[in-house]
Amino acid sequence: MEGQGTNAKIYPYTMRGFRGIMVLGMLMSFCCEKASLPRDTFPNRGTVSVLRNGDFLQENIRINGTVIKYNGKQDCNIFIIRERPNDSIERRQEEMNFLGIDLNDQIGDTLCLSDTDIFLPEEDFQCVGNAYHTLIGGDVLGDRYKLQTGEDHYLIITEWNAENFTVSGKFQASYVFAEEKHETEWMEDTVRYTNGKFTTTLELKE
Repeated sequence: MEGQGTNAKIYPYTMRGFRGIMVLGMLMSFCCEKASLPRDTFPNRGTVSVLRNGDFLQENIRINGTVIKYNGKQDCNIFIIRERPNDSIERRQEEMNFLGIDLNDQIGDTLCLSDTDIFLPEEDFQCVGNAYHTLIGGDVLGDRYKLQTGEDHYLIITEWNAENFTVSGKFQASYVFAEEKHETEWMEDTVRYTNGKFTTTLELKE
């Protein structure tokens, strides 16, 4: 299968200090309290298709992201949100983030993923940061997950248009529940995403 995690390349960051501060800042927003920015205010700027535990998902998924320019570098963050169907008033969402993607020289390469949600990255910021959690009502952080040990996790940027900030890619990741008790009873203990594909237009941040 294309993009096996065992073949994932590890790219050392040349700007570790900057990226470390960026990721740690996101960690603080997750760890200080069970709250998150209201992601449902984010517009949809692309398309996503993926298998979730073997079931094909294409509807009720939004994607957007940002590209940050600094010192001649271009890093991007990608946010994917799934709106779960339910009969209650409460909004039920799952959010997956890819953070600190180097768009300069990694096109077509298989990039490893590392937890950034409630665990410091095991690869010392050398992999693409990844976080997966649920949102309750669109703005309250619910269950938090970590990447499952022994599984293949990767991100491949297949296309990048620097003129209109459009990026496409493939991804795969498996997650295991990382806390003692579920805040959202509708979530499984293990969630596996395979055959993921996306295209999105990024918002420029300078």
